[in-house]
Amino acid sequence: MATYASMFRSFMALVSWGSAEPWILQELSKWHLEDFDCVQHSSLVDWTSLGNEAAAFNRAWRVKTAPPVHLCPSDLAESKNLREPRRWTGEVGVVLKQPEVAADECPLGAFTAAVMDLICASNCRPEHAVSQQLWSRALRFHRSETGETFANVPSSTGAAWLFGTSAWPVAQLLSKWASNCTQRLPKDPRAAPCSHQPLLAFRTALHRMADATLANVLEASGPKALIFDARLDHFASASLQVLRELAQSTRGHQRFSEYSERRFPHCSVEVATKEVLLLYLRLLGPTVPAVADPLGQMRTESLSTLLASIPMVKLLAGGWPLFAMLAASGLTTWRSHHLYPNAQVQVSDVTNVLKVANEMDPRVSDLTRAGSSHVHRKLWHRLASNELPSLQPIWPRISKWLLQAPEGTPPVVFMTMMWGSMGNQTWTARFLDRAMVVGIPRFIFISPDGNLLEDCEEVAQSHGRKDSYKRLLCVRSFSRFMRPYDVNNYAKFVLLPLLLALGMNYAWLDIDIFVVQNPTSRLLQLADVLSADVLTTDHFDESCLNHGVIFVKASDRTLHWILRYIRWMHVNPFGHDQNGWDALLKHSILNEPFTPPEPNVSLQILDTGLEFLTLTGWAGSTADLTQALLLHLTRTTPIDGHEKRSTFFTLLDATLTSTSREDDLQVLHSVINAIRKDVPQTKRPCYEGVHVAVEPLVHDGTYWLLFK
Repeated sequence: MATYASMFRSFMALVSWGSAEPWILQELSKWHLEDFDCVQHSSLVDWTSLGNEAAAFNRAWRVKTAPPVHLCPSDLAESKNLREPRRWTGEVGVVLKQPEVAADECPLGAFTAAVMDLICASNCRPEHAVSQQLWSRALRFHRSETGETFANVPSSTGAAWLFGTSAWPVAQLLSKWASNCTQRLPKDPRAAPCSHQPLLAFRTALHRMADATLANVLEASGPKALIFDARLDHFASASLQVLRELAQSTRGHQRFSEYSERRFPHCSVEVATKEVLLLYLRLLGPTVPAVADPLGQMRTESLSTLLASIPMVKLLAGGWPLFAMLAASGLTTWRSHHLYPNAQVQVSDVTNVLKVANEMDPRVSDLTRAGSSHVHRKLWHRLASNELPSLQPIWPRISKWLLQAPEGTPPVVFMTMMWGSMGNQTWTARFLDRAMVVGIPRFIFISPDGNLLEDCEEVAQSHGRKDSYKRLLCVRSFSRFMRPYDVNNYAKFVLLPLLLALGMNYAWLDIDIFVVQNPTSRLLQLADVLSADVLTTDHFDESCLNHGVIFVKASDRTLHWILRYIRWMHVNPFGHDQNGWDALLKHSILNEPFTPPEPNVSLQILDTGLEFLTLTGWAGSTADLTQALLLHLTRTTPIDGHEKRSTFFTLLDATLTSTSREDDLQVLHSVINAIRKDVPQTKRPCYEGVHVAVEPLVHDGTYWLLFK
């Protein structure tokens, strides 16, 4: 029976037949990353300056207090007419003069400028035409003709949660404005009030809870928010009881869909608040079926449409908990949106390199396939000599490094990264030294930390004096740290498209791994024998993937797939990278938002029982020791830093005096013999990143009832 990968190859051959351009170049021409943070060029507004101004405004304002009027234009306080032109200088003024043009370039940035003007000028009178206009514009969905964008990954443009996850502090500003003005706003005599008591009680209760918890995680309003801030879980736990009471008010059935704007048209703020709460709870837990998922396109678009239809005066009169939850959603993310749009490796560079490869040999059907060493070396020579001056500097540097190794060197580059110390300043140097000792042919260490890069260079020089070529390359990564996985997710994947485009297979080893033997030949063998595009580990007793060990075979198909994955991480900052890795490979996790319906690559799981070990268990005997390639110092039950350090350095110190592979294996045996057990016949399902507030609901199954 034909595999999906073979059918994909046949399909792409048909697509490319009769075309002057290979299919991969056609696909790359469709590449697009939405610039939510507006860091790219503009024809009108200096968005970076406006972002800095908005951030300063937000930092100067504490929740439940009056706005920082000292940062407003001096004439605004005296203005009695909101239609009078204000004398904003700088970028806010530019936006207010041409709001529609500015919103076309950057919807969230333009709306942020309008909100700053609203706050400064209105004195809690929200009849502000520009802010209402740009509020609706920022919530407008954009679709391509097919309803999707590059590689079948839907766009998140227009999603309400972007107000909290983008770099623009607009959700925070609206939260603070609402907290300051809710009690002062007069009732609008033109608007019929919500008279449904369960919904009113629901919003009132959430208002009190947000006052006690979420208010304190806003910028400048309490202790700095942590990566996993307990206040987020405290609010979630308390809100669950309120949801239960709301459900019980519908004749005892948990049917929240009954609370719709169609049924309660005068309670649109309350209905929207309920939908935002369900979104907030979904961000703390695992996936749900796409049709019910608040992160799914249908429900996301429905919420945006509802919010855009509500007058700003009504939203700000009763929307404090709604805005507070949108602002807090940014604290549930793993990544920022800024990682990849301005990365050191641009897809335009990948495209240009592949065009050169295609010009060199137009007959080649797979431009990146590893194995054509002499062909790729010609490409490396051209890049190393700066024949393409428009490329980012990383391309000629890595090309020159690849050329140092003689022909016949295994076509694979290993990588790892480090940021921090793991509790011991020598960890990086000791890991890299071990990788060199066991004979890994090419290794790149990437980090934003200058001290760690110096450690790397010392190891490279030490082994460079013994080797015929430089096996270890030290690369600095450039990514701002705003969310917990920004540095890791950037460093781990930013060079992957580059290496594939240069015809090199890619292998990754987490830095908390003890390398027992050189795994190069085994990975190449498995990829060949199993016809696998991607090799990666799962867990000893759990089924979800753990990409602490990765091998990706170089091909146009895998390049296309990894770009889908990178785009998924960009549009979905809530998705844990390991959940997305699993879902895009269609392994064990279903319904992960924004993932394409089918993978275009084949996957094989590495053996964690005998070869690619973890501290959860070892399924072998003394006779199986020679199969052990590495020990990943992780397990599916909690492990603290002290145990990791103790095990890591015990192994390293004991192997310093080893004189043979057999000695190294005996050292390993002294550790893994204590965790000897059989691989379970059935592995438990798993999902990364579930918050403690929803864990009980996940365990008893009621979590999924919330979203029906």
